[in-house]
Amino acid sequence: MSFSTANLPPPSILIVGAGVFGLSTLHTLLSSKRYKSTHLTIIDTLPIPINDTESKTKFHVPTASLDSSRIIRADYAHPAYAALAAEAQQLWRQGWGGVKKDRYSECGLVLTAYDDGEEGEKYMENSLQNVTDLNADAAGSETTSKKHETRLAIEELSSHSALVSAMRGTHGASGSKGYINHLSGWADAEGAIKDVKAHTLELGTKRGNFSWRSGKVVRLLFSEPLSSSPPDGSNHAGRSVVGAALSDGTCLYAELTILATGAWTSALLDLRGRVQATGQVLAYTQLTVSEAQRLKDMPVLLNMSTGMFILPPTPKGMLKVARHGFGYKNMVEVPNPEASSTFVGDNDGEEGMEKNGKEEEAASAPTTPSSTMSISLPAPDFHTLPPEALATCTAFLREMVPWLSCFSPSPPASTYPPSSPFTTTRLCWYTDTPTGDFLITYHPSFPPPNNSSSSLPSSLLLATGGSGHAYNRVSGGEIEARLSGTVGMAAWG
Repeated sequence: MSFSTANLPPPSILIVGAGVFGLSTLHTLLSSKRYKSTHLTIIDTLPIPINDTESKTKFHVPTASLDSSRIIRADYAHPAYAALAAEAQQLWRQGWGGVKKDRYSECGLVLTAYDDGEEGEKYMENSLQNVTDLNADAAGSETTSKKHETRLAIEELSSHSALVSAMRGTHGASGSKGYINHLSGWADAEGAIKDVKAHTLELGTKRGNFSWRSGKVVRLLFSEPLSSSPPDGSNHAGRSVVGAALSDGTCLYAELTILATGAWTSALLDLRGRVQATGQVLAYTQLTVSEAQRLKDMPVLLNMSTGMFILPPTPKGMLKVARHGFGYKNMVEVPNPEASSTFVGDNDGEEGMEKNGKEEEAASAPTTPSSTMSISLPAPDFHTLPPEALATCTAFLREMVPWLSCFSPSPPASTYPPSSPFTTTRLCWYTDTPTGDFLITYHPSFPPPNNSSSSLPSSLLLATGGSGHAYNRVSGGEIEARLSGTVGMAAWG
């Protein structure tokens, strides 16, 4: 594919954040000859080395990317998302980005709902139609021997007893009807991130013109205002984003900054009404060896009416239940980063380098920034679940696997809290958008630098708003497509 002058890559790109969006984008850029002359820098708060100390972060950071497991599915009510996720599943099967193949398990997904005519049931029915169509298309391109196998991948489950039977060993289920897609499953979330990180570092070391930094970004850096009265009435005044400042005083500069900072994005840019950090409920129970063996063949279950889901035990016997919903907010008053921004002249640093409710998510951002703003950010204590959440997770686990020893009169002493069936709990901080669509787009208010050689439409590209399903996607290629201007899903910008 040829590119116009307007689409020429910039001489330097700074990626802020090494979660799913940031890391997969860096991997894509390092793998592309198109960016061979672009200096690529990524900055993240977590350490660079891939070693055992990093693995201890599994339950000690609120980052969404680091967890015991994430669902990998093509089961979406929106046809475009279903198709994109089905493409991503092929990459998971092939071990994309250096991911070890045993990180991904295609154990099946039971998608359920209650027969109540509400949104959850409609989602399940639309998802069933989409994956059925996708598998029919796949069957048409397979050999005759493969067609029968592919068409059996989807099985409708019209009763609660059918759901229980499909769960293979749990003796429980949630919902009144649904289906099982044998081609969906789950991934070792932290393990896959570590694999991609190691492979990305290998690519960067081999390629050169690349740096990986550890540190905390505290603000974006802007050029001097180009005008005193911007036409949109905002405080941007035609400023360009020229990089980011770290907590230790270091400044990193680049012609294009990609903001992939997940739940911390709102602290760096005023995106009220567009994205919001929400704490989503996770709870884990350590199984005995015999319990894990009984559940080794179980599929994932996701109830679209309640948002509750359960994943099979990990190789170390950790069973996880969770809830995907509106989540919880942690409202804090912070300086408005666009009202009191740091202006910089010539670069003299390093070059290139509350329970939430739906009605509150769509609140409009003010057109003129004040000096402070009230936003939701990840809470310092992300292990303690609200009583309502703990009770809901406990009831769901009992509904799904009633025979677990943690429900016996004398449960294991290692549960936390002591009265619960869980070994540990936490809030996983998502970055939600009002529609659940990703926010992958150039920011229209920050033009490229005056001396730009690439003629990009903006100096800031947003890659955020994962809304709890970004891990399911291999997003780097899609972010690069938006970067280059070659393609882009309309809902993402």
